[in-house]
Amino acid sequence: MMRLCLNVIAVVSWCFATTSLHAQQTDATAEINALVNKAFGELTDLQEAYFDIRGKLVDWENSNLRSNRTALTGVSTDDAAYRDVASAIVSHPLVPRADIQCREHLGALLTPGNVVDESALLACGRSIDPRVRHSEAYECSSLFWAVDPAGTLRLNGHVQGSGDLAALRSKYGEQTVATVVERPFPTCAAIEALELPMSSQDRPYVRMLSQRDRIAFGESLAFELTTPDFYAFLYVVYLQADGSIFNLMPRRSLLRQQQDPQSTLRFGDGLDGRQRFTASAPAGTEAIIAVAARSPIDGLDALEVPGSNQYAKKNGQPVDQAVFLEILKDSLQDEFDATRGRREISADVLHLTVVP
Repeated sequence: MMRLCLNVIAVVSWCFATTSLHAQQTDATAEINALVNKAFGELTDLQEAYFDIRGKLVDWENSNLRSNRTALTGVSTDDAAYRDVASAIVSHPLVPRADIQCREHLGALLTPGNVVDESALLACGRSIDPRVRHSEAYECSSLFWAVDPAGTLRLNGHVQGSGDLAALRSKYGEQTVATVVERPFPTCAAIEALELPMSSQDRPYVRMLSQRDRIAFGESLAFELTTPDFYAFLYVVYLQADGSIFNLMPRRSLLRQQQDPQSTLRFGDGLDGRQRFTASAPAGTEAIIAVAARSPIDGLDALEVPGSNQYAKKNGQPVDQAVFLEILKDSLQDEFDATRGRREISADVLHLTVVP
């Protein structure tokens, strides 16, 4: 388990060390150097904590040998020193980005009396890709530094408008920001609210049946959704260009129905009794949001208007898209439910442009 910490440290350190070699302009180099200095300070603190914990673990192992106990293959989860570190690892925001097998191995760290395979933990560490957030704020954006397999520095993510994208190209160069995309509101706000759930490897997947994200008036808006590899409570929401919100998966009873793992749902194709969705005025940006959770998301359930596809506050006042997305973001940040345990939430957002 402890080698997992060092593995992540090594990957992050390599990422930071590489950045200064590839920055194409003076401003970019200065910004990344500042990130490097800050990161190494934090990593030093983490290393010191690691060695302190490791010392306690050695004492614990020696104590076991003196008691003539049989040595276990792997990491025992009974000792308090292990549990403290395990809690910190499992609660780390990068953990939901691992695949389901890795999350199971990491979750086992918190189960008393368990023995965890260290080699599996190391493999998990390699599968979690650390990211460095871009320090300059752009409204309704999400930007991260990364290094591609060829060792080239890249800025990944999205910005709200073409002006922000042009500013990034001017500052860092065309090649460095080639993977940054433009996502106007409400898509940018949806991605921002769901940033961490969207980074999970085990998330719902939304695709248009037409395989196009630019839809003309009168054309089909039918889409298909594949659920993640776990039994999930599913929330599917359509944000329209006129500012309205359409709840495509309202509760049909007091309890929300769970969806089977890796199942396929279709919306808007007009078949088998389903509604037919077609693009209409006004033109503009629209988005499909799919959120999958192992336990119900109370903040969203509380907004549902029974017997309709609408969301509203308790006083009956409809919520606009900005308020809805803020409520969604706040609801997802409540990751631990005292009655249900730690939540597992993943999401997908599909960006659409409706044109005349």
